[in-house]
Amino acid sequence: MSAPPAKKSAQPETGRNSSTAPTDNRAASKLQRNSWRTFYKVHPACDVFPRLSQTEQRDLANDIEANGLKVAIQTREVAGENVKYVTDGRERLDAMESKGWQIVNDKGEWIGALARVPGSVCKVEHRQGYTHENVAGEVIAFNIHHRHLNADQRAMLVAKLRVPQLRAEAKERQTAHLRKGDQIPVLPDSSKRESTRERLAEEARVTVHKAGEALRVVKNEKPHVVDDIIAGKRRIASVKTAQAATEEGAQFS
Repeated sequence: MSAPPAKKSAQPETGRNSSTAPTDNRAASKLQRNSWRTFYKVHPACDVFPRLSQTEQRDLANDIEANGLKVAIQTREVAGENVKYVTDGRERLDAMESKGWQIVNDKGEWIGALARVPGSVCKVEHRQGYTHENVAGEVIAFNIHHRHLNADQRAMLVAKLRVPQLRAEAKERQTAHLRKGDQIPVLPDSSKRESTRERLAEEARVTVHKAGEALRVVKNEKPHVVDDIIAGKRRIASVKTAQAATEEGAQFS
């Protein structure tokens, strides 16, 4: 009597309704129906850093396909907000989706290439209870270390990110220290201004003098000048020279 035919092993579903990315990292455009951006927001602090070009994005996608995800995605939740922020890794997430991979399911849970596998390195690190200031500090740290930026770019990026926050803090301090009756705000002393420059210098890994120059540019120049320095198209010194030339011309006009 012949033995019954062996049962065929179940094959993973690869049709349009599948919720996972192929394990061999092949493109899966037919599978993709949810985007991570539906469930997560990029933290505003990330917007000061330049995006990758199309060529760089394509190269990153090919590298992830060939070698896997080397650096974990970082997500955070700010206390009191019902929002999940991506604070590091938006380029990697977009790169994976450009390959057609499904990396989130209908509930916004990480799946496929980003699925949590017991015993393996975590591919998405999520933390809660942060403030926006905490997140901004982390975003600076992630990008300052991972990107090839010169001192001018580092100083300008940190200054651009921190100046709105510093202005808000200064206004809050002035309001809190209003003199009774005459409503005249108490102006910050020079030691506070020095500590601000030192704080920015430490974050940007530049000299205190460079941090002060960056603060001056952000506060006094037009946004496109700041963006040009961040993009590496101009140097802070050139802005200083142009400003000095303008002032000198005004004296003799």
